Amino acid sequence: MVSRLLTPNGLDARRVLAQGPFANNNSLLAGGFLGAELTGAWWLLRQDGTNEAGAGQTLSAVGSPGFAVTTLGGMPFTAITLNGTSQYYKTADVASPAGDMTLAVLVRRRTIGVVQVWGAKMSSVGGGVNYALNPTFDGANLSTATLYKNSGSGTSVNSSGTTHLADAWYLVALPYDFVTDGTSVLRLRKNGVAVGVGSTVAVGPMQAASGSFWSVGASGFGGGSAFLHGDIGLALMTEKVLSDATQRALLNFMLYWTPVTRTVGISTKGDVSFTFTPTWSSPVSDRYLLDALVGNSGVRLAIAGADGSLVASGGNGTAVATGASAGLSWVASTTYAIRLRWVGSSFRIYRGGVEVYSGTLNIPDQIPATWAVGAIIGGATNNCAGEIASFLWVAP
Repeated sequence: MVSRLLTPNGLDARRVLAQGPFANNNSLLAGGFLGAELTGAWWLLRQDGTNEAGAGQTLSAVGSPGFAVTTLGGMPFTAITLNGTSQYYKTADVASPAGDMTLAVLVRRRTIGVVQVWGAKMSSVGGGVNYALNPTFDGANLSTATLYKNSGSGTSVNSSGTTHLADAWYLVALPYDFVTDGTSVLRLRKNGVAVGVGSTVAVGPMQAASGSFWSVGASGFGGGSAFLHGDIGLALMTEKVLSDATQRALLNFMLYWTPVTRTVGISTKGDVSFTFTPTWSSPVSDRYLLDALVGNSGVRLAIAGADGSLVASGGNGTAVATGASAGLSWVASTTYAIRLRWVGSSFRIYRGGVEVYSGTLNIPDQIPATWAVGAIIGGATNNCAGEIASFLWVAP
């Protein structure tokens, strides 16, 4: 027997073509997971260098950043790579938020020894360019940030000994809760957990002047900037204070995403098992859990109707047959173990250990090498709303 454990950020770490969590849905965060958390002139830079649909601001590449398959959560992950000398992203000039704000970046440092800016808000004051906000990694393992009301008045916070080591992924965030000048709250977070003491007497609001722009991976000054040498998996700014729980959920989302398409070296039929946790309050029709059907060869599993029925299709290269379970209930935030099992010439579906379909499908001898988990192959619609936290393929 041959088996492979196919986990969230890649089906087979040895033979996977990593694309990341946004391969099939261009508004997965804005339209789904984060939803109302993205407000004001928000922006969101994705790990493929594109901007989230619907953003109030967009970021453009400076210095031709690269892309590479790295690892996140132990699995292959395609991320933006910055060389530490000339590459970063920036918005056009835009006013600073007049109130609440959160800046968050999923980042991995490659080197330690120099100050590196992981995000910034610049402002043009008196003919010069200055910081409005400058969160950085220092020359060791700490993070610091200063928010300015004007060029001479700012509030600083630091991580007070909490390490930000090289070659490790962190979701670093800087939530700013504006109350009044001198009573606002500025804090640093790492993976949704407080680092350092923070400040409850922060100045505010953030400095807003002409020539003001956001940047990721450098200050945006140009020559002599404290560029980041590392990788970016996600960067966002929203005019809202993101709670620690939301930050942790965002990190988990990046570790346990859905949907995604992968290309893997699976070419023979075999049993398939995975876990699925829906986020809907009631079943949604035409949502694909698994698609490995190309032409008339392969297998596909979908939730076909609002009654929650599971429909499986199988093709042996000459024809495709379809069978459906009875209507099923799907409770939000409840994890279901799904299994597709080949038994001789029959095809069976189990949910939570209970058989919900048994019938004869055209069982293929050869499964196409391209699989979509949580989506249809090559499609941008009919994606699942939920989390697929593990995927196991076992060949006889």
